[in-house]
Amino acid sequence: MSSGANIRRAFSTARPTRAFLLFAAVLLGFLYVQTPLFPATFQAAPMLLIAAAGFCINDIFDQEQDRINHPERALSEYPALSHLVTTTYIFLFVGSIMLIAIQPLPLAKFLWSLLFIALSNYSFIKRNFPSLKNVYIAFSSTVPLAIIDFSSDELFSSPWLFAPLVLAVFARELACDVPDINGDDATIAVRLGEGTSSRLVFACYAVSLSLLTFLSNGERQFVIAAVGWGLLALYSVFKSKYRWSERRLILFSAPLVICPAVLVLN
Repeated sequence: MSSGANIRRAFSTARPTRAFLLFAAVLLGFLYVQTPLFPATFQAAPMLLIAAAGFCINDIFDQEQDRINHPERALSEYPALSHLVTTTYIFLFVGSIMLIAIQPLPLAKFLWSLLFIALSNYSFIKRNFPSLKNVYIAFSSTVPLAIIDFSSDELFSSPWLFAPLVLAVFARELACDVPDINGDDATIAVRLGEGTSSRLVFACYAVSLSLLTFLSNGERQFVIAAVGWGLLALYSVFKSKYRWSERRLILFSAPLVICPAVLVLN
């Protein structure tokens, strides 16, 4: 096995595509509140390395479960890469700290640090409190949104406006757990079973959009709420008529999570 191939496999534990998509979502948030492109990119940059570091460290600690649920992952196929993956994490860790340290707002530094700690300890929560892990990620998702919100006018929106986002992220995380029921510990999906979990996913998305609709106070927000309802209708059709699995239905999760975020940023 060549050293180049080993490096690529080790780097894959950082989920570069998913980390970039999370960075892009945060960048779009900064642009949405009319932050110029260069400052927006700079302020969103910690999300890229924090997410990558979080994915990497969690792969290190989740090797046993990943051999069952995700045998295609690098450390599941090549356990000998552990040292190289650890080195990758160290570089991402240092990079994250550096990007956080040079952020312009002191409160942003604190909140990015809080998110970094939260994502780095996800495996601890997953292992010791598996039924709380979906809630843990749902509340962690409010941190980058709060950073964007504060950067626009140095004020925070009402905490109630974050509720639709929390519900939508909880639904997405639960949906991701449904295909992994056989290999997971006592997660909510395991406790409820596949059928009840799938119904709860749909219910959480519906309540999230209901709150978004109820709390909207402008034309743009109502339009986004309408888009969300349209996506949820498609979700229902593909699930009931075409029998799509939860893994395939996850493609609806990104827009159904982004829609509620707009409520906070207006």
